[in-house]
Amino acid sequence: MEWEKLNVIEFKEALTKTKGVVIVPIGCLEKHGNHMPIGTDIMLAREISIMASKIEDVMIFPFLPCWIGVELSALYAFIKLILVKNSFAE
Repeated sequence: MEWEKLNVIEFKEALTKTKGVVIVPIGCLEKHGNHMPIGTDIMLAREISIMASKIEDVMIFPFLPCWIGVELSALYAFIKLILVKNSFAE
């Protein structure tokens, strides 16, 4: 279940079905040579998440890009933020 593709009703149902389990695909935006897209890591993380969701009931959070030099403390703070109960899920 891809989070951004769910409407509010589907989202509420998905929370129940997945018991709140969410995958956060994280990947770097970086050069992979002249022959590969800059978002290769993000695309791989997203595809692996989608494959996992076919095995287990999980929601997939929209991808979280990072880059060289990202502050890990800011990344952890963001992940904690998305784990907080959202008002539209009530």
